[in-house]
Amino acid sequence: MDWQLWLVLAVVLGVAEILTAGFFVLWFALGAVAAAAAAALGLEVVPQVVVFLAVSGLLVLFTRPVVQRVVEGRRPAYRTNVSALVGQVGTVVKEVRPLDPAGLVKVQGEVWTAVTRGGAIPEGAAVVVEAVDGVKVIVRPVEDHLPG
Repeated sequence: MDWQLWLVLAVVLGVAEILTAGFFVLWFALGAVAAAAAAALGLEVVPQVVVFLAVSGLLVLFTRPVVQRVVEGRRPAYRTNVSALVGQVGTVVKEVRPLDPAGLVKVQGEVWTAVTRGGAIPEGAAVVVEAVDGVKVIVRPVEDHLPG
């Protein structure tokens, strides 16, 4: 097989890598480059294919996990769903008391059942969400925003 065909395959695989996510096809593109080098050195077709498979397989096995860790480490960690509520400030809609799930707070435009670990928090007070426990939030008062 001519080395140019291996390079064409490498380019096609490189473009496929660009169009997909996951750093998987890239290793086969590099394997095709190695096979092109083997073809340029005059090796027959079977050794070229062996070089392609060996280089691709070794790269997938040994370097892909490292690259994925690096890429994942650079992505910002976004908190989503209820975990995004922790640390948010809300307003008491109905008095919040310890261990009494009758209290209500409004956080990010939604009303949540709320309890507190401290003393009662009056209606209108600003609170910070400390945790989410099932369908209720655990809040503490923001001291400088207590009404009255």
